[in-house]
Amino acid sequence: MTTTILDPGGVLSFGGPLHVRGKTGRCRPAKTPNGGVMFQHMHTTDDAVFSMQHTAYETEHSLFPATSPGGTTFRTQRLGTYLISDLFRGDYMAPTTFTHNKRLISLVRGKEIFFTGETFDQWDLDVLLHCVNNAPANTRQACQIQFSPADLLHSLHLRNNEHNRDQVFASLQRLHTGVIDISGSEYRYMTRLINRVLVDRQQNMCLVEINGDVVTTFRSGGTPMKLEDRRFLGRNGLGKWLLGATKVFEGGFTAEMLSLQALCGTPTKQKHCFANRLTKALDLLAENGRVESWNMDGDRVQVTTHPLQIRNTACGIFCSGVCA
Repeated sequence: MTTTILDPGGVLSFGGPLHVRGKTGRCRPAKTPNGGVMFQHMHTTDDAVFSMQHTAYETEHSLFPATSPGGTTFRTQRLGTYLISDLFRGDYMAPTTFTHNKRLISLVRGKEIFFTGETFDQWDLDVLLHCVNNAPANTRQACQIQFSPADLLHSLHLRNNEHNRDQVFASLQRLHTGVIDISGSEYRYMTRLINRVLVDRQQNMCLVEINGDVVTTFRSGGTPMKLEDRRFLGRNGLGKWLLGATKVFEGGFTAEMLSLQALCGTPTKQKHCFANRLTKALDLLAENGRVESWNMDGDRVQVTTHPLQIRNTACGIFCSGVCA
């Protein structure tokens, strides 16, 4: 059996029965799924007489308060930080590239967001949402969940074959290793979407510890995002990006084409191709009742998700003066 642990401070992969290795190479056995538990504790040893037990899976021990000295929340981001930016590009299972300290295009004001790691697209967002939807309710601490890739693939109506299971494992690795760096006026906050991942390829099981602050963000703002609500879009990554935008701006949005391209992570040289993809994606959203109406006029597109007489719904404007 080959088991993989994705952990910045641990061993990445090894063969044989599952163990967790400390700094000096001492190993402690941990039960496999056959025993009912994948692992319980992780130990590190600096010398022969000192050992430290990590209890991150049982309790949350936060060294810092949830707000900055000025009182501004920084641990929990607004939903638009993740959904209306090029963090999750408007593609699906597309080739990835490694980027270092890339500034993200977003609508966030008063702070800058940078990303280091393998690039994400809407497939990675589907995997993240599956983890979020299965996390325990009413918690801000790190959430531990165990699931089979087959369950995720089934929920998306994708084939449960080796290639797609490998896509699940690869996405979990990207979500774990990618680092988001948010710089405000008086603070700098570095985090990742998934804290730890254990992959058991023989049992086809995954144990994931998801960032509790990310769970809080995706469950905020009324109705939580559900993976089933995106299933009708299949592999249409741009359609899924647009659906996320309407989750943030429930009344719809008006956008300059170039600004929308930048937010979706589509190269500007693909202007004509982007317009065709956008038309197909909006038609699909309209056919399934997710968009009330839309209009493309030259270099501008307007999307309405509710009848105009409905009040108290947020609307967005994506233009060169707003997107940064």
